[in-house]
Amino acid sequence: MKQYILLSACILAFFNCDVVNNGAIELKGDVIYQNSFEKESDLSDWDGFHRVELRDDSPRTGGKKSVFISGGCVFPHAQYTFYAEKTGLIQLSVLAKDLSIGGSISLTKDEYKNGLHIIVKNKNWEELTSEEPLFVTKGEKITLNMSSGGFVSSSMLVSKVELSFVSTQ
Repeated sequence: MKQYILLSACILAFFNCDVVNNGAIELKGDVIYQNSFEKESDLSDWDGFHRVELRDDSPRTGGKKSVFISGGCVFPHAQYTFYAEKTGLIQLSVLAKDLSIGGSISLTKDEYKNGLHIIVKNKNWEELTSEEPLFVTKGEKITLNMSSGGFVSSSMLVSKVELSFVSTQ
């Protein structure tokens, strides 16, 4: 019995050191976009960066690098735009950490009127998933936004972004 308890404790300690999970649902749908920001070319389809800066800081489950997000009053600080390939519900999942006073990652449509928003506020790496999925129709313009800072300086690191269809029509 002691062997099982010790073995379980060792396994938990090894796999649970870097990432805190917010308890959100596990994604099981079709992955439509995933980026772990390992090299500058991973940012080639993104707009809005005041400066592209990759950092050698990431959790065990997030590759070797992450992207540094910080900016001024003009939002978003980084954005990626695409068109939905089918009608359905999209879930947003990220691996991020706060470096200063927080940041946000959002998935929007209708020129920012409707969307999902994730707030990054943990100083440790944290896996975050949007509470609700976003309904999109085939051909609809969708924008993935990342921002940190504004009137008050702030910054965050993002090691992974994933968008998945959790239900399609």
